[in-house]
Amino acid sequence: MSKYTPGPWLVDYDCSVINDEGILIVNPPAWGFEDTVASEANAHLISAAPEMLEALKQIIRECNGDGHFPLMGIVLNAVAKAEGDASE
Repeated sequence: MSKYTPGPWLVDYDCSVINDEGILIVNPPAWGFEDTVASEANAHLISAAPEMLEALKQIIRECNGDGHFPLMGIVLNAVAKAEGDASE
C-alpha cells in the first residue's frame, strides 16, 4: 500500500499541486517555465491522479480482477505502478 497524500489534489495559481488542506504535493521547478501550457497540463494530470487511481481500483473490484475484461492487464499494471509495486 502506497503512503501518498490523500486527494483531492488541486492545481494552484503557480502550477503547483496541493491537497485540499494546502499541503504541497508537487512544486514545479523554478526553471523551465518557458512552456507554461505544458506546465499547467502536467499539473492538471498530476492533480487527477488520486481520482484516476480510485477509478481503476473500482474497475478491478467491479470486474473481480477478471482477466476476461480486455484491458484488465493494463488496469492492474497501472495500479501497481501507482502504488510502487511494478517494475518500470
